[in-house]
Amino acid sequence: DRSYVVNVSRSFLLSLLILTSATKVRLLYPVEQGFCLSDLSQVLIAYAAFDPEVGYSSGMAFLAAIPLTLLPPEQAFWIFVYLMRNQNLRMLCFTNQLIGHIFMFAKIFETKFPKYYKQLNCIGFETVYLSAYFKAIGAHVLSTRMMVEVVELVLQYGMNVFYAITLTMFEYHRHFLKTLNFERLLDIESILACRYIPTKYLVKRSLQHLPHVIAITNRFHVVNGTLVLREGHQDIPSRKSRVLRRFRKLFC
Repeated sequence: DRSYVVNVSRSFLLSLLILTSATKVRLLYPVEQGFCLSDLSQVLIAYAAFDPEVGYSSGMAFLAAIPLTLLPPEQAFWIFVYLMRNQNLRMLCFTNQLIGHIFMFAKIFETKFPKYYKQLNCIGFETVYLSAYFKAIGAHVLSTRMMVEVVELVLQYGMNVFYAITLTMFEYHRHFLKTLNFERLLDIESILACRYIPTKYLVKRSLQHLPHVIAITNRFHVVNGTLVLREGHQDIPSRKSRVLRRFRKLFC
C-alpha cells in the first residue's frame, strides 16, 4: 500500500494533495471531492487480480484516482477496467507498447506542425521524454478538473483523443517551448504542469485536431514497440516531395 500512497501523493500536480491522516486525502480545490487511499488501494489490488498480466504499474494510480473523485469504489473500478481494457490503455503498462505510442504521437506532431516539430528537435527535444506523461495519460500534469474532461473524452474516442490533447498542449505553449534550452526540455512534464491552458479551449481544439489524428492512426499502427505502415497505405510524403510532384504535373 505504501507505493500507492506515494503515487497518489504525487498526482494532481503534487501540491494539490494534503495527507490529512493515514488514510484520507483532501484536495485543495473546494469544488472537488476527497477520497480514501484505502479505496484506491482496493481498486488497484482488485485490478491486479482481474488482469494479472499487467498487475500493478506506477502510472495506474493516477488513472484510478480520477473516477474515485466522482464515483464510489465499485463503479470507479469498472470505469477503470473499461479504460484499461476496452480503450487499450493497459498497453501503456508495457514498455515496448508505450514507446510505440510515443512514436505514434511523434508522427502526428511532425505531420501536423512540421516546422514547429523541427524547431524543437533542433534544440534537443525528443518525444521519448514524455514517457511518464503518456503512461498516466497526463494525470500528473493536468488539473483534476481537466482530467475528468480528458477521461470523459477518452471513454468516448479512445487513445486518439489523448494524442489530440497532447498536440493541443504543445500548440498552445509553442512560443514558450521554443525558447527553452535542452536542459529544461528534459523536464518537459513539469513545465507542462506549470503552464495554464483553459479547459474549454483544450477540449474544443483537441476535437478539431481529432480528424488529423485519426487519419495518421489509420495509416500506421504499433507492432512490438515500433511504428509500422498498415498494409495498403503509403507513407505521408514530405512537403518538398509534394511540391515536386505538383511541379511535375504542371510542367512535365
